[in-house]
Amino acid sequence: MIIDSRLIDLTITLAIAFSLGLLFRKLTQPTITAYLITGILASMYTFSSLNFKLINNGQAIAIAYTIASLFLFLCLGIKFPLARIWRYANIVFVTTLIEVFFSVSAIYLVCLYLLGFSSIEAALMAASLVPCSISMTLRTIQEEKLSKQMFASIATGICLVENVMFAIVLSILGILISIHVDYISLSTQLSLVTLFTGLLLIGGSYAFPKIFEIIASVDENLAMLLTIALAFAIAYLGTYILITPITAILLMSVTLSTLKLREKLEENFKFLEEIVAGIFFLYAGFFMNIWNFSNFEPIILLYVILIVSKFLPAYTMLWLNGYGKEVASKVAISISVPGEISFLIANFAVLSYGLNQNILQYTLMLMLINFIAYPQIIRRIK
Repeated sequence: MIIDSRLIDLTITLAIAFSLGLLFRKLTQPTITAYLITGILASMYTFSSLNFKLINNGQAIAIAYTIASLFLFLCLGIKFPLARIWRYANIVFVTTLIEVFFSVSAIYLVCLYLLGFSSIEAALMAASLVPCSISMTLRTIQEEKLSKQMFASIATGICLVENVMFAIVLSILGILISIHVDYISLSTQLSLVTLFTGLLLIGGSYAFPKIFEIIASVDENLAMLLTIALAFAIAYLGTYILITPITAILLMSVTLSTLKLREKLEENFKFLEEIVAGIFFLYAGFFMNIWNFSNFEPIILLYVILIVSKFLPAYTMLWLNGYGKEVASKVAISISVPGEISFLIANFAVLSYGLNQNILQYTLMLMLINFIAYPQIIRRIK
């Protein structure tokens, strides 16, 4: 009966989340914002003074989240239009490196000298806020029917590079707490991660599409099942070199985005993506303590620093390379929304390293603010 009650709690909460998602869709707002808000309402903190909790035990949602996060990154990686992104490869890579350098440096210094974080906490706070949201960026572009605009290809390209970079950072954090840290063992593990990433992205981009095209010519449903099986097989192999399953699945699914049947796979995974996104963001919101924000000055400061340190370098690089103000503005604002990898790194920092809880709380609050603000801003840029 205990297991049943946990499942009932989770089912009711998911029903509320998806119902609120339908309302948000009617209001032309992203559904993932509704899922995050539902998670906040279901949090153990929100109605604690009333002795009321939507979810009495977090074990069921934690298990569901573990599975959902893997499927979510599988669904998201396939959605990247690599053929269109590749046309802008030079500007994408240069802009990403410059804006990541500036934003990580700015957030690190602010957290270290103004917010009283330790050096490791400041570094992880910066790593949490910099990677942009794949779900929010791709969904907003799709729902606003902007996918054929030039900015969409550049923004999704930067989003892809950022998330691959910081997914690897997430794996490195896992390595640091899994092995005895010395220069030899650390350099060996990093070499293996680099080799694994290179083989997967380069070799996989060539081999996987050929295999899948042959199978799809026989049975498209079999190709979809093979996608899932291959993703989890790659994730399992990655654990042998301490690369996180999420990182492995993201890398593998990106290689599949070159498939001719990508749109078919994306359509087949659409329902699954909505369910796993609901669970993922519900779980993320579950950790937010809204009563922890009696002082909003750090949030305002971090929000301003995040937007400025990502917007200005990206806008300047694009403008200097001949892109118009509208394209530069839309790209710059699109990459300023913390998302999935942000939560994973912040959650890892707090739960695995036992660092300052504010790393997670600030990340979640900035995710919520940007999730609400981003669609409104992108509609108004002309």
